[in-house]
Amino acid sequence: MKIPESFVPEGDLEKKTEELINKKPILENLIKLNPKRNPLFTAIEELKKEDEIKQFYQEYIGYIKEEGDTDEVRKNAEQVANSNIGYVLGYYSNKTSRKWNKILENVSHPIFGKNYCKEEE
Repeated sequence: MKIPESFVPEGDLEKKTEELINKKPILENLIKLNPKRNPLFTAIEELKKEDEIKQFYQEYIGYIKEEGDTDEVRKNAEQVANSNIGYVLGYYSNKTSRKWNKILENVSHPIFGKNYCKEEE
């Protein structure tokens, strides 16, 4: 079934296709945004959409698998990512921490778990 051209605004289809084709990994973009800073901090501050956060998470696990300091870190990349993200979220607002913890269910602070956020008043 062909979609009538009247339903596709001119330029939108080409723009969306170009965005998908030219889409660079989020982690790479965050590193370029601030090369002297740990991209995890930049991600927490810059990423607002659930799909972006999930994409970053997958890329971050891949990064740890490839670039981890030791064989043990590389073998346990997902666990390390969960712990790293959970730890760093401890430096951010309760709102931000809760949002990331809700989206990434396996992420928690390595000492305090998910219970370190204060309840909203």
